[in-house]
Amino acid sequence: EYALVVGLVSIAAIVAMGIAGTSISDLWERLADRLDLVLP
Repeated sequence: EYALVVGLVSIAAIVAMGIAGTSISDLWERLADRLDLVLP
């Protein structure tokens, strides 16, 4: 059940990003920037 939920959430996130026009690379860049701020 847990794997199914994760899969559905992942699909929903991909669809939402597609609608918003946000590319995966941009998302990873933003995530990396936030990690750089959080991590020493």
